[in-house]
Amino acid sequence: METLLFLAHTEADGSLHKSAYEALNAARSLAISLSDTTLVIGLFGSEIQSAANTLVMAGANRILGVAGAEFAHPRYCSDVQAIEALGKASGATLILAAGS
Repeated sequence: METLLFLAHTEADGSLHKSAYEALNAARSLAISLSDTTLVIGLFGSEIQSAANTLVMAGANRILGVAGAEFAHPRYCSDVQAIEALGKASGATLILAAGS
């Protein structure tokens, strides 16, 4: 059984960029095409609740998040820590994220 983790960094207002929704659609399609795959959404940023609220009906088994002021601006050091925590918490075997 595979666990597909979709990762997205939220915008300053807690929303998601258009590219994140496009990548989420790709993740959903991949999860459907792979048999026995669990889809988990991982969000990180200064505020994630708004994005989580918009993704409730996305068909994911779980939504996980890392939030705080230190994650407000994309930076390698803090992003790696958030991604590592989300990867471990989800038990992901595959990870998909939007590029910007």
